[in-house]
Amino acid sequence: MLSYHLVQRHLMTTAWVGGALTGALYGYSVPLLITVVTAIQAVALVLLAVLRGPDAGRR
Repeated sequence: MLSYHLVQRHLMTTAWVGGALTGALYGYSVPLLITVVTAIQAVALVLLAVLRGPDAGRR
């Protein structure tokens, strides 16, 4: 099982990387920023569905 501090550290790193990516893409191309954010959200939604499994709604 993952420790709280390990998860917290990874979430903070992800936030920093996401912020840097957003800033860089905003300065470069807003349509590209929208495309990248949409793709990341789609992948996150699929991962959520896969990791929760088919029985998640039955609890």
